[in-house]
Amino acid sequence: MNIRRIIKEELLKEVGGYDDPNVMQTHASHTMGILTDSYNDLSNTLQGLANAIMDKAGKEDLVLFIKEASKEVLFLTEVIERVIKDFTEDDLIMKAKSIIKSLKSFKRKLDVLSNFSDAMGGNEDFIERLKDLLMDLIPSIQEYGEQLQITNKLFDDRLSGMGRSSFGSGFSPN
Repeated sequence: MNIRRIIKEELLKEVGGYDDPNVMQTHASHTMGILTDSYNDLSNTLQGLANAIMDKAGKEDLVLFIKEASKEVLFLTEVIERVIKDFTEDDLIMKAKSIIKSLKSFKRKLDVLSNFSDAMGGNEDFIERLKDLLMDLIPSIQEYGEQLQITNKLFDDRLSGMGRSSFGSGFSPN
């Protein structure tokens, strides 16, 4: 038998970096579940911050909210870093690394805003700085969310193509 043909057949049997569809279903669904849950949590945290801005919360209240958001961003960044180490889809890994970098930068800037809030001007100036931070982060969040959807569909299609039920990661785009 031709060695190229054997290699090609083996590669075609492999499913998304997994040798066994059952392993893929178990591992990928668990991993995607964690990643999409963390994405949804992050979206909710940022939505809460945006709502506080739109509701014209006072500077002191915003500083408290920023401190809590910073803790949440740190936690979610650590979750993504830990989970993505054991993942096989290159496109999602690249987007995850990009969002981790963006979130770390965002967190540092949030910390500066909260630690030096007195030097950041009045309420309106402070709110404008906070809005700018959020607006800078939104494109990265959207790209990461889109890649999560693409990867989720990719795994779903692979499993469906093998007569298996989809794993449904619980992804709900915000």
